[in-house]
Amino acid sequence: MGIVELLQGIIGFGLDVVSILFRMFLFAIVQVVMNFKNRNGLLWGILVFFFPWAILLIFWIPRKMPKLSARHKGMEAFHGLNPVVASIMALSAMIAKSDGHVSEEEIILVKQFVARNFRMGKEELDRYKGAFDYGKNHPEEYGEFAKVVRGYYTNRMTLLGLAYLFIGLAQTKSQGAPADEVLLRNIIYAMGISQMEYTGMKNSYYARQNGGNWGGWQGSFAGGGQYAGQAPPRVDQTKRYADVLGVSVEASTQEIKSAYRKIVKEFHPDKVASKGMPKEYVDYATQKVKDANEAYEYLMKHKGA
Repeated sequence: MGIVELLQGIIGFGLDVVSILFRMFLFAIVQVVMNFKNRNGLLWGILVFFFPWAILLIFWIPRKMPKLSARHKGMEAFHGLNPVVASIMALSAMIAKSDGHVSEEEIILVKQFVARNFRMGKEELDRYKGAFDYGKNHPEEYGEFAKVVRGYYTNRMTLLGLAYLFIGLAQTKSQGAPADEVLLRNIIYAMGISQMEYTGMKNSYYARQNGGNWGGWQGSFAGGGQYAGQAPPRVDQTKRYADVLGVSVEASTQEIKSAYRKIVKEFHPDKVASKGMPKEYVDYATQKVKDANEAYEYLMKHKGA
C-alpha cells in the first residue's frame, strides 16, 4: 500500500469518526428537545442519527399536552381550557376549601402563580373559575388532576414550586385539621414529590412563618417555638446531614458529591428566580443550597476526603 492510499485511509477513518460523533451529538439534542415536549425521543433520535437533516423537523413538533379524562373534558367547567392550568386551579381549590372557607388571599396566591408561569392576564384567568369551583366540591378527584400536572412538568423546579404553593395554601389555615394534612400530602405525593422533599418544604415554611431557622428543629428552640429557651436535643450529626442531601450515612464520597451537585443545580437561587418562582420559594431554594453546602462539607470531612 502506498503512502497516498494510507493517508486516504486515515483521513477517511477520521471523517467517519467525526461523522459518528456529530450524529451522536444530534441524537443528544433530540433527547433534550423531545423531553421538553413531553414526547418519546428515542425513535426521533434514531431517525436523526441516520438522517441528520431530520433534526429540522423536531422543532415544529408541538409539545404534548396531558389530557383530562373524557368525563372531565365533557364538562362545561373544563371545556376549551388548558388542562394543566385547569388542574392547578382545581387542586388549589381543594386545598383552599379544606377548612370550609376559601379566602381572597388564597385566590390571589393561586392566580399570581398561574399568571407568572403561563403568561395569562386577568380576563383569561377568569375563564378558569369553573375549574376552581369544581375542585372545591370534588376533593376526592385529586388523583386525576395531579396526574395531569405531573405529566406536564418536565422542569422539576416548577413542579416543586407548585408543591410549595400548595403547602403555603394549607398553612394559611388556622391550625390545619388532620384531614387537611392528609389531603395536602396525598396531592403532593400524587404529583411525584417524595416524602423527604415534602417534609423539607413544609418544615421550611413553618420555620419561616415562625421567624425561626430554616434548618428544621433549630426553629423550635431559637425562634420562640414550642421548645424556646430549652437546650436543643442531641442528634446524630452524620444522619442529619445525610438526610439533608438525601443519602444514607454509609454513602460513598461519589454518592455524596452526586447528591450535592444535584441539589445545587436544581435549587440554585438565580435559576429559581429566573423561572418566575414566588419570593418565598426563592428563599426556600437559597436556604436549601446553604444547608447542602454545610452538609457536603461536614460529610466529606467525616469521610476523610
